[in-house]
Amino acid sequence: MSARWLLSLGVSLALTLLIEGGVAFLARRRGRALRVVLLVNLLTNPAVVFFVLWGRSAGWPHMALWTALAELAAFAAEGAVYRSWREDFPHPWRFSLLLNGLSFGIGLLLSYL
Repeated sequence: MSARWLLSLGVSLALTLLIEGGVAFLARRRGRALRVVLLVNLLTNPAVVFFVLWGRSAGWPHMALWTALAELAAFAAEGAVYRSWREDFPHPWRFSLLLNGLSFGIGLLLSYL
């Protein structure tokens, strides 16, 4: 794994934790719920970024499709975790979609800067 990959993984994780943690905080998630958001992203974000970087370096065709599938898997995994903590996340799938959509969208915008 190159230094560039590690930098990409670190920057992506930091931005994701900042964005999704910030949105969760603004959505009045505190204590255990906020920790769940941060911890679930510690698991899903590096996996998604690694998968995408690996595919890009391997020259996989249709990287937009692979990226979309990886993001969809993260959305599903996070939604399932939020659903298991129903008392903290009354609408887990919407919450997961909101967090992942914002995080992905902001990341996409930043990649064009």
